[in-house]
Amino acid sequence: MNRMFLLTSALALAIIVSSNVIGADDKDKTPSIKEVMETAHGEAGLKAKITKGVAAEEWDDVQAAAKDWVKQANALSKGKPTKGKAASWKKLTTAYEKNVKTLAAAAEKKDGDAAKAALKTINTSCGGCHGAHKPKKES
Repeated sequence: MNRMFLLTSALALAIIVSSNVIGADDKDKTPSIKEVMETAHGEAGLKAKITKGVAAEEWDDVQAAAKDWVKQANALSKGKPTKGKAASWKKLTTAYEKNVKTLAAAAEKKDGDAAKAALKTINTSCGGCHGAHKPKKES
């Protein structure tokens, strides 16, 4: 009986430890380019939350989303696109991250005009990066 209890306890402990390790790996994993784009620019993404929050002057929400977006922008620069040159990727993702940081700074200051200007800059930068690095969808 004691032997069965020890064996069951050891097995349970092994499962708990392995699940914690797996969870830590997922948390530390750098998101893919597609994941960053969906998180930041998806229909219910960070850009949409920030745009809505700035209009409503919900600064706590805007600040939290902007901080998350800065992390996403940093992760984007670590991605490896399947199309385009590495130097172009570095230049464009560096500019993107700078623009997102400008937005986050405006959010921290609760400066609606600066936040709107930063959003406009980000919105107009999509084509250059996508043209150089986004592969065409196969039909």
